[in-house]
Amino acid sequence: MEIIGTLKILAIITSYWKSFVLLSILDMEDFGVKTLSETLGTLIGLRHLGLRNNYIREIPHSFGGLEKLEVLDIALNFMVELPDTINEMSSLRHLYMSDVIYRKPLKVDVLQNLERLSYISIYDWTYGVSRLEKMTSLSVLGIEEVDENSDVNKLFASVATFKSLERLKLRGFRFKSMPCLDEIRKSSLFPNILEVDISP
Repeated sequence: MEIIGTLKILAIITSYWKSFVLLSILDMEDFGVKTLSETLGTLIGLRHLGLRNNYIREIPHSFGGLEKLEVLDIALNFMVELPDTINEMSSLRHLYMSDVIYRKPLKVDVLQNLERLSYISIYDWTYGVSRLEKMTSLSVLGIEEVDENSDVNKLFASVATFKSLERLKLRGFRFKSMPCLDEIRKSSLFPNILEVDISP
């Protein structure tokens, strides 16, 4: 009886999300969500998905099928695991995240329509200049986990390739012991960047 009951519940959950196939905005911020159903990937009309500040530990593989999704907010979910299908979400324009675990390295340069990316760890950042030049729309970039072990000069060199970047946000640890960060505030280093935000 318990197995039959469980199967019925799963069937209800599956059909529930399928009934919202034309939904374009789904905001579940601060809902106390712990798990996400794979059937969320059936919401093919979804353009905005807000999952900020929950208890989500894993993003379903099916999210790769959300071909129209432009905004994905998974920030403030402690150590959420992100599948490599994120690389298939080519329509993404705004990606908000923090403390993310990647099953495979994030190919950020594949997301060529991104306008805003914050935050990505400096240790997960892509440094291939020729690949990053494809991201011609990126205007806001947030880099986290910057510390005394980070190769910030390499980071700065890659950031300099973004012609449309207007705002750079850095956050991390022990910034006072990293005098090289003072250089980034100089307009001569990044003449097209209008704002640099450095915070712990």
